[in-house]
Amino acid sequence: MPNDAGQDRSPADIRAVFSQNLKELMGASPNVSALCCELSLNRTQFNHYLAGESFPRPDILQKICLHFGLDAQILLQPLSELKNDPSNAQAFYGLHEFLNMRPGNVPEHLFPSGFYVFSRHSFIYPDTFIQGIVHVYRKDGMTYITGREPISEMRKQSLPIDKYAREFRGMVLAMDTGLGMLVSRRRFMTGSFNFVAPVPSFENNYWQGYAVRTSREFNTTSRASRMVYQYLGRFSDQVLATARKSGLCTVDELPSYHKTLLLLDRPFK
Repeated sequence: MPNDAGQDRSPADIRAVFSQNLKELMGASPNVSALCCELSLNRTQFNHYLAGESFPRPDILQKICLHFGLDAQILLQPLSELKNDPSNAQAFYGLHEFLNMRPGNVPEHLFPSGFYVFSRHSFIYPDTFIQGIVHVYRKDGMTYITGREPISEMRKQSLPIDKYAREFRGMVLAMDTGLGMLVSRRRFMTGSFNFVAPVPSFENNYWQGYAVRTSREFNTTSRASRMVYQYLGRFSDQVLATARKSGLCTVDELPSYHKTLLLLDRPFK
């Protein structure tokens, strides 16, 4: 944030900054009527915002911020400065409508915060599977996922096995038919895209889908595999016990229902 962002601003200054930001966000051919209808805003009052004649009440400002994936800094900072600040979600300006990156895009009931165990085929070793633990959490309205690559897999590839090297993080995005996850280790090493959808079950704690890794095509390895997520809840003894068993395993070591959801008798298409 610029050094003068915290200085006192007159109401006229705030209105002018907000007006200009709104005009840029709306684009060259703004459809004001459609936006006001979508956000249940008064068209006349919105025109006052665009003209720099007034600024919105807190509840109206929140609606506008959530729609454009911004925060209340749009009252104080020019949009160009917000877009160039990599520490803010505004760095994704222009993509939030396409990737559904608005705060609150993944409701708790759709994908609860807490720990999950996942199972999938190994990308590198045929007839071998991987079980791992991930943690899903919320921050500033967005949903994130983090975990660590299994030590056994890293060691077999002669890669560092310290926590820093094994850590991966990603973002969870709501999609039309399920959830998408962009996940990577630091510096976008061993990146992957995961897609899962909820499986009807007694406790609604399973998700089924697939993982695709970012790598070149090789004859001896795979780049896609079915994947299963099982919700374990908050931190508990069950989470610890599952974490201790994470890593490479055989098909016989997979949980029974994981094997069912992985559809091992069908080729992945």
